[in-house]
Amino acid sequence: MSDPTRAAVLVPLCSIDGEPHLIFIRRSDHAPVHGGDVAFPGGRYDPARDDTLFATALREAEEEIGLHPPDVELLYALPEVRTFSSNFLIAPFVGRVPHPYDFTADPREVAAVLTLSIADLQASAAHRQVRRHLTSGGEVDVDALVVADAVIWGATYRITAELLAELKG
Repeated sequence: MSDPTRAAVLVPLCSIDGEPHLIFIRRSDHAPVHGGDVAFPGGRYDPARDDTLFATALREAEEEIGLHPPDVELLYALPEVRTFSSNFLIAPFVGRVPHPYDFTADPREVAAVLTLSIADLQASAAHRQVRRHLTSGGEVDVDALVVADAVIWGATYRITAELLAELKG
């Protein structure tokens, strides 16, 4: 397998009525990679525009959902995650963002901005296996978090599970 493509995501954390929530995106069906999937805002590292991987996460969050970099307070980085089908090595950065916030989704990349409570994500009913279609054409049962109509799987699932484990202490 060739060297992975470097990428970064912002894991936006906000408080709604005193309860922690995560902000996800649902990728547009027309997105070049992972169309229709629930993900965190993020994308490829661009050395011509980004000094660091955190800068990548901020740039992509601004491009995808209109989140201005000064509105993000970096809390910490999570361990990097590698994707299996698209060969990305993703650096996730947890950042506190204000709520409410006037997100402006870029319709070419983002179909919706989703806000899900940590409590709902931690609930035992959210943890299940789902069948997913792979880009290779096959199908596989994978671990996922399912909250309302959001199915979180793959690298986004692994990043979210890591964060949930850290929050439990």
